[in-house]
Amino acid sequence: VAHDINNPLAGIQNAFLLVRGAIPDDHPHHPFVGAIEREIARIAAVTRQLYETYRPDQAMIASSSVVLAAGDAVRFLEQVNRTRQVRIVTDVARAPSTVPVPDALLRQALYNLVQNALDASPQGGTITVIAERVEDWCVIRVMDEGPGIPEAMHGRIFDPFFTTKDRSVKTGGMGIGLSLVYQSVTAVGGEVDVQNRETGGTEFRVRLPMTPIDTGVLR
Repeated sequence: VAHDINNPLAGIQNAFLLVRGAIPDDHPHHPFVGAIEREIARIAAVTRQLYETYRPDQAMIASSSVVLAAGDAVRFLEQVNRTRQVRIVTDVARAPSTVPVPDALLRQALYNLVQNALDASPQGGTITVIAERVEDWCVIRVMDEGPGIPEAMHGRIFDPFFTTKDRSVKTGGMGIGLSLVYQSVTAVGGEVDVQNRETGGTEFRVRLPMTPIDTGVLR
């Protein structure tokens, strides 16, 4: 998918450079020029992340910062979902400085889990993201105040194309995000699970090994 997106995206980007130069600064639609350019750059970054996540020669030797990845995910998704008026609180004071997993893999997991929490959250709700080292693991918890997930669905929530979301949700609803999280995390020897909170809502917990584990999956 990343390969097939890259080719037309390069054409769109080159064509847009011509269009950008033809729009004067005083044109009433000039503000859209910058917005389109940033969105093209964002799509390009996503395809690069896909390449980096599954490139075997990097998979077992890379490391990444949980603090930076979590901060970027929260800032970006707060902007994308600003009309939802959902507050995201982070606690990464006890997080390890780095974890031995590819940066793109960590970001993919965080983006998907936080976006999933945003989709489930009521307007004005709060999402909490906690990262800390627990013995030989980096544990990341993403908690929301949504309706929770029925217990009967917990065993299927990470299956590809299984979703509890309304298909009209603009940011998802395809049932791919949580499946990608599960596949990526288990590929580096980690674990991911879900449980309903006693106070309401859902908690997703990711455990990443602090010592690289060669599972062979990424080869």
